[in-house]
Amino acid sequence: MIALSRSRRPAFVVRLALYCASALLAAGCGKGDDIGPPDIHFGQDTCHACGMIIEDDRYAAAVVTVTADGAVERQVFDDAGEMLESQPPSGARDVRRYVRDAATRQWVDAARATFVRARGLQTPMGSGIAAYADPASAHAAVDAHGGDIVAPTPARAPVK
Repeated sequence: MIALSRSRRPAFVVRLALYCASALLAAGCGKGDDIGPPDIHFGQDTCHACGMIIEDDRYAAAVVTVTADGAVERQVFDDAGEMLESQPPSGARDVRRYVRDAATRQWVDAARATFVRARGLQTPMGSGIAAYADPASAHAAVDAHGGDIVAPTPARAPVK
């Protein structure tokens, strides 16, 4: 036991209480609070849809859901086309879809991305779909590879 003088006990108790409160708050943050894009270990993680190892970060995508009990589930995909075809788990409270920007290779909220479909794009599963945060980059990809700017169909719409 730590021996404290009477004058230092209140400060110690206050600091201990603040430490315990912050530790409890941090422990509670693991459920449902971190619904941002996942970390993908390229060359190691496998695609939720096809089981292939995710190699190319230009076309990777993810669906992050919060279940009814507050657990966060992450599904990762090697091709944005597969993610757009996927259905979120039934009973999910919150669903977020993310795609990698094919130009910058950064995560983008799929609801804000501009999608390009082009036969000239060699995507992992052959969907020919790439996502871009910047519409000008998407138009440049169309100019370079042919194809079109596409909006996800209602069945494929990014869900929030």
